[in-house]
Amino acid sequence: MPQSGLAIISSPRDSKSSDAVIRRWIVALAELCAKELTEPLVNLWCRLLADIEVELLERALEETAKTCRFFPTPGEVRTVAARLEYAAETERVLKISEQERQVTEQSRKQFSEAYKQIEAEYLKRGIAKG
Repeated sequence: MPQSGLAIISSPRDSKSSDAVIRRWIVALAELCAKELTEPLVNLWCRLLADIEVELLERALEETAKTCRFFPTPGEVRTVAARLEYAAETERVLKISEQERQVTEQSRKQFSEAYKQIEAEYLKRGIAKG
């Protein structure tokens, strides 16, 4: 495709839109894989990937560009996006679990201290444990 054709395909209307991200990366992928692009192919990619959140899409396309040996399909990009999303969700859940563990440990310590104080007060008053 002539250079002016690539400029039309990759020209972003809104550089933060999914359409602009896809167009920018599909040109890069085509260059990496020596693939000739057509406007219908680019439009199809835009339609098939439009539902992916823009930041995730950007990361997935970058990861795809780093690892692909051949020109990828939108399905391959979706697979990378799903893997990235799963990894991020797993990390989020692990952080929440750690926070909950810390809260539980703190509560256990507070309960233990309160129990020791109550026990000491009972002993001081001569009240037997029952």
